[in-house]
Amino acid sequence: MKYFQVTANYFYFETPDFMYHLPDGLEHLQLVSRKDGDMGQLYNKVQWPKSLKIFRLHYFSFNSRSLAFLKLSKSCLEEIDIRGGHYKRLNADSLPKSVRVLILKKMGIQELCGSFERLNNLNKLLVTHTNLRNQAPIKLPVSSLSLIDLRYCKLDTKSPFVVSIRQEKNKNTCLKVKESDFWGMSDMEM
Repeated sequence: MKYFQVTANYFYFETPDFMYHLPDGLEHLQLVSRKDGDMGQLYNKVQWPKSLKIFRLHYFSFNSRSLAFLKLSKSCLEEIDIRGGHYKRLNADSLPKSVRVLILKKMGIQELCGSFERLNNLNKLLVTHTNLRNQAPIKLPVSSLSLIDLRYCKLDTKSPFVVSIRQEKNKNTCLKVKESDFWGMSDMEM
């Protein structure tokens, strides 16, 4: 099996046990709940098949503990798309160096930390619908990034985080934000 994709309005697994037995050869794992999903709390570390490149997990209300058990840093994932949950803090050191596209939406993230700069394959970073108002500056892999999307985030244009991104980004990098994100600003792309 190369692809396992399931999409439903309400998605329920009694246990997350299937996550501990992902088959070799699996390239794409997509579990999308449009409204509410539940697979129970992860209680063991996930062993990722080396073949798996794309992982999408939408609206399963995971938290930081679940993210730790996912052990994404031990994977060879190139695209990670996680939506929904209660993470508060995302540490870049928990992500695989192989990641090219990182999509994090509506995850309750309030702080990005760790070494994003080590993600030297990262081409697109989308962190939307979250509160990064008090985010400290972070180093990004500017040579590989073509898109930084911070739309629908609570941000302040004068915050050290936003200033550092503007100063640090590659001239070929597109930074997207939306009017409602920044207080007193109009839509802009930098």
